[in-house]
This record gives sequence, structure tokens and C-alpha cells, in this order.
Amino acid sequence: MGERSQAREREGRPRNPSSRKLAEKRVRREQRMARKKRGRDWTPIVYLSMIVTLVLGALVVLAYLGSHVPKSITAAVGAHQHVGEQVPTEQGIHIPAGTKAHYLTDPPTSGQHYNIRGQAPLAWGFYAQAYPPEDWVHNLEHGGVVILYVCPQPQATGGAQLIETDLSCPDSQTPVQNFMSSAPSDGLFHEVKIVAAPYPVPGHRFAIVAWGWRLFMDTWDPALAERFYEAHVDNGPERIP
Repeated sequence: MGERSQAREREGRPRNPSSRKLAEKRVRREQRMARKKRGRDWTPIVYLSMIVTLVLGALVVLAYLGSHVPKSITAAVGAHQHVGEQVPTEQGIHIPAGTKAHYLTDPPTSGQHYNIRGQAPLAWGFYAQAYPPEDWVHNLEHGGVVILYVCPQPQATGGAQLIETDLSCPDSQTPVQNFMSSAPSDGLFHEVKIVAAPYPVPGHRFAIVAWGWRLFMDTWDPALAERFYEAHVDNGPERIP
């Protein structure tokens, strides 16, 4: 048989299956090598990095929110109220505006008080102006706490005492303001039920009072002040905002 006839016969025969597989493997290998030459496929790594970043971000946010949940306090009961000095309570009677009340203690922690819309009780907050105890004793009746700080009052010409004047004594006012800005709200009304105002505290620089309780300080102690507040807020005769 001639060479041409043998070649035609070889072309007409089916190829060996193993040869076809080898050819396919070679093609796939060449394709992989071509991809490597073009550059590595970073898509899976990018997706994985995005997922990890999102998970870490969510964990950071949750940790931040968990550590910054506003503190809210409930009315203390029993032994938890025993912060400060307990004093006998007086009857909480409303007296006409302008009438001078008579108290058994100075500063008072209970007793007679005014009932004047917008004035007695005072709105919760810090005051640089002095108010008569007949105003803020009503705050004590509502379960509030009053911080009293000594602040020398300036004298007018001729020695006449000034009234209804904002006083300035940063050494006493600043620590009290800082304390009130971060004090927790009560659990019943979600308010910081504190009034702070100047008052001639006898023998001390600060006094914190609640209904039937008092605490004197010569140096401001924010931790002790917070303990007193948490022990006595919402524990007055009337639980009112």
C-alpha cells in the first residue's frame, strides 16, 4: 500500500481517548498560565475583606452603644436609702406666697413650702441665683434632690444686700455644673431631678438635701453626690415629675 493510502487510513481512524484527555488538560493548563500572566484574580479576596470589615464595624458599633447606654435609676428601697444623715421630717404644708416658713433644720429637708406655678417647685436645673427654701422644699416633696452651695453675695453701694442677682463663684459652681451635666435620669420620669442653687450653708461649703435626708461636704465629691442622689431620688412623699 502506498504512503498516501496509509495516511488517509490513519486520518479516518478514531483518535485514542487518552490522547484527547491529554489535549484537554494541556488546553486548561495553557489557559491557567495565560490568566497568571494577565494577573492574579483578586475578586474572592476583595469580597472576603469587605465581609470582614463589615463584621468588625458592626462589632465596634455594638460595643460603643453598649458602653454608652444612658443610665437610668429606680427609687431605692430599704438599706439602699441610707446615704447621708437622716433627720426627722416635718409636715409638708402649702403656705401662702410671701409667708415665712419655720423649719427645724438649716437647711431644711422637709416642711412648709410654697405652691406657685413656675416657681415652687422650681424647674429642675442649675441656678446661679438664690431662691428661698420655701420654693425648693416643694422639689424635695416631689422626690427631688437639691444641691446647695455657698457663694458669697456681693454688696451694693452703702452695704445694702443685692437680691435676685446671679452670683459667680466658679470654685463652687463649676464642679456642681459638671456633676449635673452627667447625672443619670430617674427611671420613672426620665428626668435629672436635681436643683442646685446658692445658699448660706452653715459651717460647710456644700449641702445636698432630700426629703428627710442631708449630706454636708466641704470638698465636692461627685461619687458621694451621685450615691446620695441615687439613694433618694423619687423617694419623697409625692412621686411627681
